[in-house]
Amino acid sequence: MKSMIQRTSIETLFERMHVQADEIDYFITDDISSLLTYDTIRPDHYSIAYCFEGNYEVELSFQKYNLTPGNLMFFKPGEIHHLIAAHNYKGFLVTFSKHFFLTKTNWIPEVITQPFFMEGSNSLMELKQEDQDKLDFYFKALLLKNKEQYNSNKKKIIRTLIAGLLFEINALYPKANKKEEHNKSRYKTVVRNFKELLQAQFMKEKEVSYYADKLHVTSGHLSDILRTETGKSAKEHIQDKIILEAKVLLQGSHLSIGEIAQMFQFTNDSSFIRFFKNKTGLTPAKYRLSR
Repeated sequence: MKSMIQRTSIETLFERMHVQADEIDYFITDDISSLLTYDTIRPDHYSIAYCFEGNYEVELSFQKYNLTPGNLMFFKPGEIHHLIAAHNYKGFLVTFSKHFFLTKTNWIPEVITQPFFMEGSNSLMELKQEDQDKLDFYFKALLLKNKEQYNSNKKKIIRTLIAGLLFEINALYPKANKKEEHNKSRYKTVVRNFKELLQAQFMKEKEVSYYADKLHVTSGHLSDILRTETGKSAKEHIQDKIILEAKVLLQGSHLSIGEIAQMFQFTNDSSFIRFFKNKTGLTPAKYRLSR
């Protein structure tokens, strides 16, 4: 039987805590000791971790981070998560599903499009002392409210507190080039929509023209926007996404190289092997042996 990287949900978190869940679209705790796993996983939800003691070393989609006291870390749905080490770690964890904010409240679209949850964004955020104090209020309020048992408005209050937390972080999140705000806002929308489309379609759509057509721009203009905002062209983003996911499958599954090539709809094994070697310097087989 072929093994794949484990997909985890918020329900998985409750199961590891041995707690009966009333709601499975959010999860709040200040003790993650029973949640720690060295298995490579792919969560399907958003999370924010706030460290106040020890440290948490992790590899997120092959990028290493070290969460230390007073700092935040962001986890995105579908991101590959591999814990390296946790040394006397203590901190808050706030988790919510992709559907948690699907209500009729007017500010909801802004809540779920935060820059720190965009694919490719920095997952670690350092906080000044005064900012730590500001965010500390939200984490403690969420923890306290989550422990209440008899409150018919509990979920609404928690949703509002998480939204407030996200907006506070947004105000603190480093923003480059605040000039030309109108164009930047429009460009960021294109980038966000491109990345969402890429996440959904990269297995079968590898041509820049496909994404440009869906976003109602020319291929050249799409690449210009992406190059300005991210430093990479549309083609580079597409290829990098394929390489990242191919590495995940080579490292975390027993699928053959031919089967992986078929998943990405390469015409044959040789095409996939050439593509992978050209981008990484290794053949898929040698990359698998090197991990």
